[in-house]
Amino acid sequence: MQAALVARVPEERLLEASGRIARVAAWARPTGGAPDRAAAADAARRALALVGDTKFTSRPRIVELRPVANIAAGEAEHSLAAEIVREGEPVPEADVYVVRDAHRHPWMQVAADVEGAVVVETGLPLWRPSRARGYVVTYGGSRASYQAVDDLLSEGVPV
Repeated sequence: MQAALVARVPEERLLEASGRIARVAAWARPTGGAPDRAAAADAARRALALVGDTKFTSRPRIVELRPVANIAAGEAEHSLAAEIVREGEPVPEADVYVVRDAHRHPWMQVAADVEGAVVVETGLPLWRPSRARGYVVTYGGSRASYQAVDDLLSEGVPV
């Protein structure tokens, strides 16, 4: 096949094209540099959307309501909560409930929409709680997104 191509296209032209492809491949190859964590943290802070009261005077108790992991997405890597609850398990009282795509999970909506609580949505904000005192949208579940929420919830809390 290679000989047939060389017979129709001059070898110099093929070498030129292969050089261009190699340059594009080198340009597109990821560099081994360290991630810019400060830029990620800044972007995550700016992406937060807040409604209502999200302030606490002491460290809040945080519970994450998490669906069963699917084969495509797998298990979530990061969390704000010390306790993760799945559908069908008893949901403890908490100051903050972390949900992901609650619009797809009626059990999360019932469990998280508690008077006086803050709901943190890490997925698509298509459902909003009606009784919670505060609502935070992160638009993602990255480590930087969780850190931005943790910083927000810790504002004013004595260390």
